[in-house]
Amino acid sequence: MNINFFEMVAVKAGFVAFALAMGLVACGDEGSTNGPSNGHNDSSASFVESEGDLPNCTESGDGSVSFVDGTKEGFVCKDRKWLHYDMIVDVDENLPGCTGSREGLTAYLYEENRELKCVEGAWGAVGEEAGSSSSVFPSSSSSVIPGTAPESGSSVADKANWAYLNPNIDYGTMTDTRDGQVYKTVTIGSQTWMAENLNYNTSNSYCYDNNASNCSKYGRLYTWSAAMNACPSGWHLPSDTEWNTLWIAVGGTGTAGMKLKSTSGWSGGGNGTDSFGFAVLPAGRRSYGGYFSTEGDRASFWSSSEFSYYYAYDWYFYYDYDDVNRSHDNKDTGFSVRCLKDSSPASGEATSSSSSQTQPTSSSSNVIPGFDPESSSSSVKYGSLTDSRDGQTYKTVTIGTQTWMAENLNYAYKGVKFNYSVGTSDSTSWCNGNKASNCDKYGRLYTWSAVMDSAAQFSVNAGTKCGYGKTCTPNSPHRGICPEGWHVPTNEEYSTLYTYIGGSSATGSLLKSTSGWSNSGNGTDKYGFSVLPAGFRFGNGVFDFGDYDAYLWSASEDDSDDAWYQDFYYGRDYALQYGGSKDSGRSLRCLKDS
Repeated sequence: MNINFFEMVAVKAGFVAFALAMGLVACGDEGSTNGPSNGHNDSSASFVESEGDLPNCTESGDGSVSFVDGTKEGFVCKDRKWLHYDMIVDVDENLPGCTGSREGLTAYLYEENRELKCVEGAWGAVGEEAGSSSSVFPSSSSSVIPGTAPESGSSVADKANWAYLNPNIDYGTMTDTRDGQVYKTVTIGSQTWMAENLNYNTSNSYCYDNNASNCSKYGRLYTWSAAMNACPSGWHLPSDTEWNTLWIAVGGTGTAGMKLKSTSGWSGGGNGTDSFGFAVLPAGRRSYGGYFSTEGDRASFWSSSEFSYYYAYDWYFYYDYDDVNRSHDNKDTGFSVRCLKDSSPASGEATSSSSSQTQPTSSSSNVIPGFDPESSSSSVKYGSLTDSRDGQTYKTVTIGTQTWMAENLNYAYKGVKFNYSVGTSDSTSWCNGNKASNCDKYGRLYTWSAVMDSAAQFSVNAGTKCGYGKTCTPNSPHRGICPEGWHVPTNEEYSTLYTYIGGSSATGSLLKSTSGWSNSGNGTDKYGFSVLPAGFRFGNGVFDFGDYDAYLWSASEDDSDDAWYQDFYYGRDYALQYGGSKDSGRSLRCLKDS
């Protein structure tokens, strides 16, 4: 199953709505008596069983403390978000000793409003740790032979994680002058990457399970703010677009997981071929609540691209996936960092040359031979289609060998009730925000079950069983709720469209409408496909992402709970294909039968 990042937002949105309904405030439950013996008797303290039970962190609640029941662990409300600390006490005298088992843990002194971190046997102020000459800690991660200068090529000891690199790749090296650590580098296509995860010790970075040996193997796990400034001079945290350039260079997201994962180290036989020497290791993650998980199963890498105030984009590999997937996560989550070399090398960086790895010719071309998208006519000739079921007329457009609706379907699929744990609806299609004007502008939002006509209101779809929690056996082509003579396009048919217009790197800008998108995120609409930001409906009934995103269902099933869709975003020039919950509401474009 492809994990869908929208479900994480759905949980957050649902909780916020519940919290508002219950009138929760950051001051907490003054009647609780089962908290830790931490001496905190301030009325602003509350007690929760887990981070999921936290109330809203509002401006009026700034500075409030919420303890995890029976422990010194807790959260502090700052700048409208909850920050996690491994322990919260009044003054430093009440802190336990900074022993090896507590290496990397964080503490908050609420009477002094200070943050501390356990580093090499001593609690130190977080603000003093980062950027100071005393903040380099080679004992947990040094790759230099003791007593020798790191600049000497013959003095560099083989690091433990180099055993996972591809021996058939001619790697380069770079030395981080801040701490003397040496990293292997690899050139893939036009980009030069670190071939291992960053291990620079800075504030808000962690070893998995707070075990220094995991830093030596996997590198450190960074919060997003720490990752933004962690790379050495001359290198940087890659943007979402730069990650996509890598995926294109290795043949696309669908096989990037297999091609870039290391050949050993993954759970359940989930190793890759490491064809390009990128050697992704399953470093796991640290939740924003401070809990470590998925070591051996998953690797997640931050991008520099922001999703919202609280979230940023990341890409993840999973042990039983051949693909790589994009998500967005809380910025306080701990993920790995791969640094990308700047286009021009910076001074003070010790590097050696690295051989360029030629990308396979079968996957390197993004343009069909003989087709020049820049030479195509800027004037689009539209056809029209009248849906005999309700009399609505749609513009159509032919692109290559395919004829598409040039606008989203707006057929009201009713008579099939929608059941969900938090409520029901008399329909499985909706106008965004339940406003009829949005249906007129954007078309309707449908569950995948409605798109595929699982209830078989049209007899041609009978027996396909495409509902939530069921494995679908669709027709080919599958009409679904499209007008007669049209069908729900598959992922492969969308890929045909993308290939025809020049490949995945510019699909967003070429297919998005010339107006209507937030923050100057409009496209050129070169081919008249006119993707509008219709938004999204969560399974719990919450509408979101109007003016920012467009999601177009496909007929391709991912598993019993998820199906594939196309994702267009205001801040991206390309489109992506994702698997997401069948119970969510997304738009539909119909494709004419051949």
